[in-house]
Amino acid sequence: CPGFVSDCLETLEEIGIAARKAFLAAGGREFHVVPCLNESPEWIAALERLALG
Repeated sequence: CPGFVSDCLETLEEIGIAARKAFLAAGGREFHVVPCLNESPEWIAALERLALG
């Protein structure tokens, strides 16, 4: 889900559990959740560059 720049328990539950369940119920075979970058120094620097222009 590319819309999130950091995770929280709600996001983890919604994506990692509820979305996975719906995907598999609809016939999906593999569902992978890629962890958010959260406080990665490289990610924070990229966000800073985006915010400050």
